[in-house]
Amino acid sequence: MAKTIIEFNLPYSIIDEGTYEVSLDGKLAKITIEKEMRSQQDIEKIMGWKISTTGGGKVEMYPDSHGVSSFSKIKIEWSYYFKNISRMEFMGNFEKMIEVPSVKEECVKYLNRLIDVLRFKTNQYWIQPILEQDILQYQHEGIDDSGKPQQSFVMDMGAGVGYPLQTIKAEKVKSEILDMLKNEKVIPFFNKYLLDGIRYFNSKQFNDVVITINIGLEILIKKYTEMKARENGIHIDQVKSLHKFLRKQFPKVFHSSLIEDNPTLWEKFDYVRDGLRTKAVHYGQKITPNEAYQCIEDSKEVVSWVMNQKERSNTSFTPKT
Repeated sequence: MAKTIIEFNLPYSIIDEGTYEVSLDGKLAKITIEKEMRSQQDIEKIMGWKISTTGGGKVEMYPDSHGVSSFSKIKIEWSYYFKNISRMEFMGNFEKMIEVPSVKEECVKYLNRLIDVLRFKTNQYWIQPILEQDILQYQHEGIDDSGKPQQSFVMDMGAGVGYPLQTIKAEKVKSEILDMLKNEKVIPFFNKYLLDGIRYFNSKQFNDVVITINIGLEILIKKYTEMKARENGIHIDQVKSLHKFLRKQFPKVFHSSLIEDNPTLWEKFDYVRDGLRTKAVHYGQKITPNEAYQCIEDSKEVVSWVMNQKERSNTSFTPKT
């Protein structure tokens, strides 16, 4: 009988020991979690003080979301076989790469479903979804459809497919970090939501990507426009619909209209707002990896356009109806 078994460790302990059966899209997986306790010496190094126990007992912390006293040994079993596919051949073609199934992706999806249910039923809000990067190595074994045993061991030190974002070492921008902290400088409206959306993307929670990015997009466009309106003494109306706001209020403040000056970008904006947001929020339908990726890309393009428009001076300009 065909089967797949993946075993790996997580460097922290966020899920109680036991066996859980998790179904996604009609495909059932059995997840077995064992807690491995760290040595007292290791715990003391982390905590910074000596621990005194009597009777030979072990030190255990709950919750232990940082892996201070323990870590988790994970085993996931499926009653069908899937190959340990490498996606390296698709490097440079991100849209294709995220559609290719992988062992880590399957593990992340099933574990995050377990985490979502655990958070819901226990109110343990501090538990965060895992990423492919949390799995430093894994053992893949199983029996393929022809009945042939398969086994492999992968140590990639946390490599995984995620949104292609160029990160920066903190020491390279340390002076800017210190300046922002000391002088209470505000982080740009959109950036927090963008980074949150990317984390959701990397944890395979694609509906949350669309919801989060749309929140950031609306806050950025409205708050930035309102700020520039105040600076230039221009009155604008409060409008709930972001579409109406961009069509009628934005042109009062800037020498531009997205729908008239850049209709192609307007279509992308409309796809993010009326297409993907409606699908994720109002219909509760599943967002695909490519849709989530396009949501991030299109929103970044809209934000860049908004931030580069020339402001009007105090004027009685009235946009077209």
